[in-house]
Amino acid sequence: MTDRVTITDAPLARRVRTLLAGRLAVVSFFMGVVVYYQVFYVEKGHPLYGLIPVAIAYGVSILYAVALPFIRRLREFVFLQLLLDVFLVSGVVHFTGGLNSPFSFLYLLVIIAAAILLSKAAIFFMAFISSVAYSALLGLESFGLIAPYYAFTPAIEPKNIGYVQMKALINTALNFIVAYLSSYLGDLLRASDAKLTRASQDFTMLQAFNENVLRTMASGFLAFDFDGQLLSDNPAARRILGYDDDQMKRIPVDRLLHLPPLRAFCRRAETEKASGDQFSWRYPQPGGAETELNMNVSVFDVDGEPQGIIAVIQDVTMIKDMERQMASAHRLAAIGRVAAGVAHEIRNPLASLSGAIQMIGGDVEPHLDDAGKRLMNIIHREIERLNRIVTQFLDYAGPVRLHKTPTDLSRLTEDTLLLLRSSGEAMDEVEIVEALPPGLTVPVDQEQIRQVLWNLCRNALEAMDHRGVLSVTARRLEGGDVEVVIGDNGPGIAPENRIRIFDPFFTTKPGGTGLGLATSHKIVESHGGALTVETPAAGGALFALRLPGAPQDQPPAVV
Repeated sequence: MTDRVTITDAPLARRVRTLLAGRLAVVSFFMGVVVYYQVFYVEKGHPLYGLIPVAIAYGVSILYAVALPFIRRLREFVFLQLLLDVFLVSGVVHFTGGLNSPFSFLYLLVIIAAAILLSKAAIFFMAFISSVAYSALLGLESFGLIAPYYAFTPAIEPKNIGYVQMKALINTALNFIVAYLSSYLGDLLRASDAKLTRASQDFTMLQAFNENVLRTMASGFLAFDFDGQLLSDNPAARRILGYDDDQMKRIPVDRLLHLPPLRAFCRRAETEKASGDQFSWRYPQPGGAETELNMNVSVFDVDGEPQGIIAVIQDVTMIKDMERQMASAHRLAAIGRVAAGVAHEIRNPLASLSGAIQMIGGDVEPHLDDAGKRLMNIIHREIERLNRIVTQFLDYAGPVRLHKTPTDLSRLTEDTLLLLRSSGEAMDEVEIVEALPPGLTVPVDQEQIRQVLWNLCRNALEAMDHRGVLSVTARRLEGGDVEVVIGDNGPGIAPENRIRIFDPFFTTKPGGTGLGLATSHKIVESHGGALTVETPAAGGALFALRLPGAPQDQPPAVV
């Protein structure tokens, strides 16, 4: 229910509940004093009329408490309560002696309650009503219209008109003075409450902001005093260090981080006003693994006085590994450039050497015996092999220059298979199964992709020892890419070799250079494609060549 007072005006409702309890406490105390006085100091059998306003106050308070959760207009309800309190106070004054009652000051409590709960106009209205009620009560007693009940021995007769007027005037002046002071203090109280509420909201917002920042930080955060006692941390710090919150707070920070120099920094920061420092070290986690950490520490102070240390920790293990890999890559690149230069320089004299051997062989071969001819053939063959290795290495080490044209990949693959059959690589014991639908157009460098297809088909034949089934299929994938899969039913690829199969100079074939697949992989990547390998459970190997597609309406170039 949105109209219930507990939802719509909760702070005022709490004050009203306080008013209910305070009313009962005040009336019970003062009337208890009256009853005690009458029982012990007044003659026996004297009626206790003073209990009448107490009973009324209790009954009204109970009704207020029951009705409070269902009141929609709370301020008007409070106003009526205080108005009734004026008449209850008048009853207390009447039953405790009227003009001689010591409890006329209770009107001031009603005015103060109005200052706490209601507006400034309501405060002065309650002062006016209280003054009128008290003056009317004294006037009625003075003219004999009502007879006061003397709970105490009277000191002044109500017939004393001058005293009655003076008492009414003093009470009225006192009521309005208290009303003014109460309104002023009430304004100060409300302003103070507003400032306190804003400060509390700002503090809550700042606390939530700090907690969110610390919780979402990727870097670890630690705050500790100069004795190394941990004061605060965040989840990233616990993750990086491998501890939970309870474990961390029981260990001094220098031992927690396995960083003895931190203790010296804490002493220096406390005595010499050190501003900050940086630490890098290998940190042994509780599980046994080691990580490389970097930590920036700085002193935090309050009003210029140092209070402790703030530390921001970063796990730089991956960054250090990347730096080492980059350094290694730079060294390998430098070695590669040197090797490419050496290979280039080797190929020129190698060509001269091959020509010279051929010329010498033509002159001396008729005079050689069978062993000499066999040695001469070995020289020719090894020179050709060495020249092929140098050429393949230079192809791999050099940059790939592409001349892309829209090409029907199915037709290019068919031409490569035709060349394979006519070259004698595909012997009678090899069955070639094709599934090459037309129209698979891709923008590629035809000669380089032809070289890739040639290398993959030759590798498949050699893996089967030129006996078995060579399958070549092509298809267009979702998104427009084109895939050619070349498979064989050979022995397959061992799992430990699968991750290295595209590395340069890695080969399992006798006499192989280990550059064919590495060069093919480089060519495919330069086209923005991918070359992958799988080993089916049935055996053999499947090489998948995937290339980015071209628009369907673009005509392919003539292959």
